[in-house]
Amino acid sequence: MSGYELASDDAPPLGGRGRLELVLEAFAAAPMDSDVPRLVVSQVVAAVGAHGGVVTGLDGERLVVLASEGYAPGEEKACGPLMVGDRSLPLTYAVTTGEPVWLGSQAQTQERFPTIIDLPPGPERAYAALPLRAEGVLLGVLGISFHECHDFTSADRASLQALGDACAVHLQQWRLLRSQTRRPTSVAALGGLLSALSEADTVERIARVIAEEGAASAAATFANIALLDNESDTASLFHAPTLVEAVAARYTTITVDDSTSLGTALGSGQEVWLRSLTDLAAKYPALLDDTVAAGLSATAALPLLGRDHRVIGAMGLAWKDPQEFTDSQRDEIRVVAQLAAHALARERQRTRLEHLTQALDSSAQRLHALQRVTAALASSVTTEEIARVVVEDGIALFADHGVAAMIDPEHHVLRTWASSGFPPSIRYAHAVVAMDADLPIAAAAREDTLIVANSQSEAVAQSPATAHTYLATGTHSTLAVPAHVDGRVVGALALGFNHEGAVDDDTIRFATTLADLMGQALRRGAQYEHVAHIAEVLQRSLLPRLPDVAGLEMAAVYSPADHSVQVGGDWYDVIDLGEGHAFLVIGDVMGHDIRAAAVMGQLRAAVHCYATIGHTAAQILQQLDHLVEELPDIDLVTCLCAVYDSPTNHLTVANAGHLPPMMFGGNRAAALLPVPTEAPLGAGAGVYSETVHVLTPNTRLALFSDGLVESRTHGIDEGLARLVAFLDTGHDQTLADIARRTVDHMGVHTMSEDDAALLLLRRR
Repeated sequence: MSGYELASDDAPPLGGRGRLELVLEAFAAAPMDSDVPRLVVSQVVAAVGAHGGVVTGLDGERLVVLASEGYAPGEEKACGPLMVGDRSLPLTYAVTTGEPVWLGSQAQTQERFPTIIDLPPGPERAYAALPLRAEGVLLGVLGISFHECHDFTSADRASLQALGDACAVHLQQWRLLRSQTRRPTSVAALGGLLSALSEADTVERIARVIAEEGAASAAATFANIALLDNESDTASLFHAPTLVEAVAARYTTITVDDSTSLGTALGSGQEVWLRSLTDLAAKYPALLDDTVAAGLSATAALPLLGRDHRVIGAMGLAWKDPQEFTDSQRDEIRVVAQLAAHALARERQRTRLEHLTQALDSSAQRLHALQRVTAALASSVTTEEIARVVVEDGIALFADHGVAAMIDPEHHVLRTWASSGFPPSIRYAHAVVAMDADLPIAAAAREDTLIVANSQSEAVAQSPATAHTYLATGTHSTLAVPAHVDGRVVGALALGFNHEGAVDDDTIRFATTLADLMGQALRRGAQYEHVAHIAEVLQRSLLPRLPDVAGLEMAAVYSPADHSVQVGGDWYDVIDLGEGHAFLVIGDVMGHDIRAAAVMGQLRAAVHCYATIGHTAAQILQQLDHLVEELPDIDLVTCLCAVYDSPTNHLTVANAGHLPPMMFGGNRAAALLPVPTEAPLGAGAGVYSETVHVLTPNTRLALFSDGLVESRTHGIDEGLARLVAFLDTGHDQTLADIARRTVDHMGVHTMSEDDAALLLLRRR
């Protein structure tokens, strides 16, 4: 490696396997009484092609520079005293937190450590600071700087941390030699283990590496490793492949107790040294036969400690011959155990971070989906629509299937809607549930409490009546939550999961939020349906029953803009004036709400009054114009009035801003009558004119409001053309059939945002 050009995951990692082995060989070949810190920094800088490096040692509350390379005289002192607790510098940050520092560029350096920018400028573009630990003790920090920017890929970080572990071991041995004048075995024997550990990328692979290569590193015959399961009192075992197969099959897991040496190390955190089969038989007699069968004699078990000094596993070693276990040999074995612990702790931390990231991503996705459900609930106005959103969209965020329920206080029952995960027979059987039923959803609503079961047996024990449902749906975990509005329970959600242990705190939190959103929407829906019922009664009272007028056949259709409320401002009426005379009216009060319907009712009553005392069509429009002027908050009213004279077949029409009638049938093309469109009511026009038209035999007349021909998808001219084309297609049906088919063809029920009224007449 002549230059520093590695910046992608495809490139070989910094300090890869070959470079690491060269460093270890250099450590092994150098006398232990040489300047080990300078040897360490020079080998690291050469191995990774760095610009410079520094090795520091921890001395009380200070970091002391032991050796450096690549820096000009005085640069080491530019930062001032290196004190533990100072997080403004990479080296002191690493020793304070115990975490490595990765700075890929000067921009990253400025962002994380802005005080460095004030120091004398240097050529560094990328920098790494690695804490050095051995046997659980923080020795110091290794700093490495590069001229070019760098991404520090996951492979780079693993290789550099493995290199740091090797340096820490060598520095620890150097410290021991200086304090005890004793030299441990060469670290070259650790080369294979360190190289393999640097390439292992999961906890399980690291465990297998230690089991397969740990023995050679400690000059033992056999090695295995136990990984502690934090959720139980057991540990998983990984053996070297040399272990007798029958013995290995009996020891896939062990319990954390004193029945085995590994169990003792896991439980107590203490080392276990058994020099021969005699020691083994005295302390663990149950292991004697298997140890003999494996051809082993002396054994050792050492706890593996994580960064918080808690036991995360244990390493076992064995020899075919008895051992004395001198202090020197024990120290060498402890070094191997420490390297194993470092690698496991590092990978476990990375895995935890990945899981945390995944959990955060999952929560963010759930939250985003919950926001979409909230928007859907806000636009749902009926109980059925709200229930459909909850069971089809909301429940799917958390569970495999579920049920939404609303309390019917009048009948003291729960009315339920189930998701698609339930067979029809179960869905129909539980469409209505008694409040005192032995079901989780009833208990949650009745007792205002969470009902949680994380296994099928637990769920059945809570509610035996649900056993058949759980078996039929494959349910293994359940959660029932009450739904509240203003502190009052209005319903509940019951969720089912197809695996055990599915109900965690996040699931409960999100499900509770969904339940309360459902409760608020259901209250709004109940209020809306109450208003809709009132509006429907009002509308029915305002819309007329068509009279039987001599010489006329009639049919009418009214379609409100909001089909749930069934009320609007459009209206029609036919008044029988006697002797074959009829007064026809169609009008449109701007708006499609209860206020518009109320104004429409007033106008309809006024038309009845004026028509029955003999006013003409134009006179009635004049009276209505004065009336609308006096009504508050009315912006626009259109109205068309006509008088039909059966003896003469004359139709006299006056129009206040409304669409003209359309004539069709009777061997003539459909077309609007040539009726002048004068000012709408309330505009103060005062005077309206009349035109007279003749209805020929079989001629049909259509009076309609603009909601029939205008919608959000097409304008009024396009709508009139579509109406003309439809009415010209032949009409051998009754007027009632023609009226219904016309409204359907024009898409009033699905596309119109306005009320629509249609009145059809035919001369008999």
